[in-house]
Amino acid sequence: MLRTFPRANNLSQLKNWLNILREPIPINEIIKRKLDIRLKKREITQNNYDKIINWKIKNQISSSDEAEYKYLLELLDIIEIKKFEKEIDFYLPLSNDILLGDFLDTNKEYTLYILTSNGIKLLNLFENKQFDLYENMLFWMILKCQKLRPYLQILLENHQSYYQDNLTDIFSSDHISRTVLKNWCKFFSLINEKNIIEKPILSTRIFYSTIFQLNQIYEDKAKKLTSYGFKISLDEIISEMENTFRLSANVFQFDLVLSLIYKYTPREIFKAYKSGRNGRSLVGFNECQILHFQNNIPFEIMNHINNYEFLKIIRCD
Repeated sequence: MLRTFPRANNLSQLKNWLNILREPIPINEIIKRKLDIRLKKREITQNNYDKIINWKIKNQISSSDEAEYKYLLELLDIIEIKKFEKEIDFYLPLSNDILLGDFLDTNKEYTLYILTSNGIKLLNLFENKQFDLYENMLFWMILKCQKLRPYLQILLENHQSYYQDNLTDIFSSDHISRTVLKNWCKFFSLINEKNIIEKPILSTRIFYSTIFQLNQIYEDKAKKLTSYGFKISLDEIISEMENTFRLSANVFQFDLVLSLIYKYTPREIFKAYKSGRNGRSLVGFNECQILHFQNNIPFEIMNHINNYEFLKIIRCD
């Protein structure tokens, strides 16, 4: 079932959640609404309640919409459930002055959450001050999330969005999602002060997303492959990109994106061959219809692509 956007308005807060979720956390049990109920029922002491609240404030995750951020992290596959082990997990520290067993009922089992492999990658990027890659990885995760209604895609595929404020017209009946989408677009610098899409920035984000997706495909397939990598036709990979991102060729030219990636990637990583069947070719490389990936695409190739090449990725005339 597709869901509307969670009320996680401030994407800057995600880094704070990433930071605490490197260790297993019972998120549902530290939501303030749940804590207030347990305090009223005397299921938790005032002292422990105060310790948890202060810990949340210190880690900058205290918010009236904190459950919405947890929901977003789940949707984006940034966190996952860890099996609860009573004999171990009750002794895990929430902070320096409180253990999980200090405020949880030791006769019950709970749901713990921890970062996924992609969540760990995202956290590492931020901690290593690779902020551009951090933002672009987060954009990729949102763009490919099949559980969210495609509000972002609707905005990006509407030609008028590149020339006028189109947010209200497109989402007139869903004020909450419109507000969240607007804030997300501002976080990624996708819109200017007039709420018009910044085409150069969007083109860059789409390019990064394509590399992230190619590398994800390679890593998934590499578990089953030999050192020779994997081969796929250009038609197949374009179809996969369009379906994954829910973006159409009417606006986004993934054949051009892949052609630029091929142009600037070393051949020991990315090769291409002529197909025995008729099929689409890479732009500017007429005999390149079968793509052969032998390693992850390096993000450094972005330094070689000029603004003119970037701008051709999107057709919005």
